[in-house]
Amino acid sequence: MTTSASPHADPVGAESPDATRPDPTRADASIMTVLGQVKAESLATILPSEHVLANLSHVDGTDPSTVDRIRAAAAFGDSLLHAPLTIDRLGDITLGAPNLENRSLADAELAASELSLFGAAGGSLVVDATPRDLGRSPRGLAGLAERTGVAIVMGSGRYRGEAGATDATALADEIVADLTHGTDGIRAGVIGRLGVLDPEDAADRAVLVASARASARTGAPVIVTHPGVDRIDAVLTTLLGAGASANRIAVTGCGTVAASHDSLLALARRGVFVLFDRLGRQTSVYTTWDDGDLVAALTALLPEHGHQVLLSPASPSASI
Repeated sequence: MTTSASPHADPVGAESPDATRPDPTRADASIMTVLGQVKAESLATILPSEHVLANLSHVDGTDPSTVDRIRAAAAFGDSLLHAPLTIDRLGDITLGAPNLENRSLADAELAASELSLFGAAGGSLVVDATPRDLGRSPRGLAGLAERTGVAIVMGSGRYRGEAGATDATALADEIVADLTHGTDGIRAGVIGRLGVLDPEDAADRAVLVASARASARTGAPVIVTHPGVDRIDAVLTTLLGAGASANRIAVTGCGTVAASHDSLLALARRGVFVLFDRLGRQTSVYTTWDDGDLVAALTALLPEHGHQVLLSPASPSASI
């Protein structure tokens, strides 16, 4: 599997575990985008894990229902929660003040402008790794792809488990339908991005198992967020045990462990893709790693695992 095609393999396949999985390294390999299949060989630069249109307010607790439980709210109250995202507020927001507009990526005009800049710079394809519960927009993505000429792959599945939702079979069927039939004919091409999940939690485990089963049935890759060194082995073991292939898994958020080269090397040795996102961020007192740490991590990984390293500047906020 080549690095460029690996996180976006064509999900088209028979809906049975015994079906032959699509091989993105073959000469006629194609990738499912919101406008249909495109030949992998026609693509150049790819961003493998982005959020183009999304509502990320409950990724970090900015959602109004949970905002009073996060540390930032205690320091700033909710004075900025509903305020417009303006330059004079960026200082407080960078320091952690919750702001709903900062977590809403709903400006189609801005998205079109940024995609056009990416295309003008030689970019071919963006993976919008926004699952259903993070406010993905199938029609919005299709419109942007038509308007800008940049191919877009749409995410599917769930970011996290929901209380009481422990039926992995039903969720797997839902994901498979999303990949093979789609919404209004607009098909997903990747599973995820899954959030920070705990296999010991029944609802989170259902998301992992369902995602793995859907991947096994369709060949679609899974993007999962690194949950920390104490839990990553359990997450991968759950995915692999439920049928996912290591070379169909990309672990994103690896910057959080960029300083632990041993952990990154151990991760790569399991055969998964190591995905660094949130590149070029504005630093603050809450920054735990920066691009310098990334360079050091890449220096450790590239000699033996360069073909497994993926880079994407994705940020879960409008303000970077």
